[in-house]
Amino acid sequence: MRRETIYPGQILPETTLLNMGRDTLAGMGRLMQDIFGGGPAVAGFACTPTAPASLQVNIAPGSIYTLQPLEATAWSTMGADTGHTTVKQGLQPEITALTITPPAVVGMAINYLVQVAYQDQDINPMVLPYYNSQNPNQPFTGQGNNGQSQATARDGVAVVSLKAGIAAASGSQQTPAPDSGNVGLWVITVLNGQTTVTNQNIAPYPNVPYLNPNMLGTTPTLLQTPPQFDKSTRVATTEFVQRALGNFQSGVEFYESTTLSASDTGKWINLASATPFTVTMPSLASVPEGAAFLIHSDSTPITHTLVATGNDRFVAAGVKYSTLPLGQGEFLIVTKAATVWRTAGTAVLKNEAQFRASFIGNGWQKLPSGLIIQWGQILVITANTQTQFKFPLTFPNATLALYSSAINSGTTVVSTDGCWFDTAIGSVVASGPNITVNWLAIGY
Repeated sequence: MRRETIYPGQILPETTLLNMGRDTLAGMGRLMQDIFGGGPAVAGFACTPTAPASLQVNIAPGSIYTLQPLEATAWSTMGADTGHTTVKQGLQPEITALTITPPAVVGMAINYLVQVAYQDQDINPMVLPYYNSQNPNQPFTGQGNNGQSQATARDGVAVVSLKAGIAAASGSQQTPAPDSGNVGLWVITVLNGQTTVTNQNIAPYPNVPYLNPNMLGTTPTLLQTPPQFDKSTRVATTEFVQRALGNFQSGVEFYESTTLSASDTGKWINLASATPFTVTMPSLASVPEGAAFLIHSDSTPITHTLVATGNDRFVAAGVKYSTLPLGQGEFLIVTKAATVWRTAGTAVLKNEAQFRASFIGNGWQKLPSGLIIQWGQILVITANTQTQFKFPLTFPNATLALYSSAINSGTTVVSTDGCWFDTAIGSVVASGPNITVNWLAIGY
């Protein structure tokens, strides 16, 4: 590290004092560069809603480290030096409040990017006294007695800003890329008509270069807990892990047909529309093993359709499907398992063995308790004679009850009273010939 040499009785030019500051800047910058490279790297800048919630968010104090020209512009009497670089630290000691504006069109959403950049700022302007050689007892006011103020410090500042994306149909909006020299920190998504921003609307920007508190190979007495939903390579404290347990990556709502992407993995996806639409899954090849999506419908009594891409298939109760229906109040957890989408949830209960049913001809419905309900029709040709029929399924244990009623029978009476039945066969009797009879059997 360079040090300026001064001698007793020497008259110091201002450049000597300026070089002292520049030497320290260059030396500390090289040390930071040796530790974590040229950056950029950031620390802090947690994003939280206001309390009470509003259309503002608060960005906590933080710092940014990035490779910069030694002096991008002239500093006092020292000229700019853009031929040499060093890592500079930009500080933001205050909370930054950012205002979010929802889109004006119904069904639209917009993503805002919170970003931070390093900036040299010449601050604290003052009108300085200057030596007056003609009258040393009366200093000049300002340089050359011009009365003008001058900056008294050059500050490295972390400048937090908000960049708006382009409003689009909900679910199709894109996050804008950080401006040149900026580092993306957070993505804030708002819908038309939204009046507050909550934690659900805030997600970390991918791969934020947060500083690792263990970069020196030592274990600090107290690690800094990364911001909630941080996805960087920072060390996760137990506080961070406990806070993340059971959480979804984020939530998103769709109002029209859409195609999911790999970035939607781990999201709560809600379908909300009075008009049926389709949701197409990303290709299995585009997501890792175990990638999961929770898809829910709270629409009015209609059915949306989940569609597998290309030759991909859903598996429900061992059967492959290219599409699956999703009715009001139903949900599906869809998970990649090898070469298929495995499914679980209320939307596929009807496919499970305990809820299985058949509605073709004489039908049946199984219930988780083991109860089985069966129904059908039979033509009774001969009056006052028991006519037997076979149940579609054999009850595993017993037939509890058998009921019958006639169709267009006039005064004809049909009954199961006194009729014989077992777990596989029932019988009915009619007081007239050629009567079509509905029957209902309950067993387990």
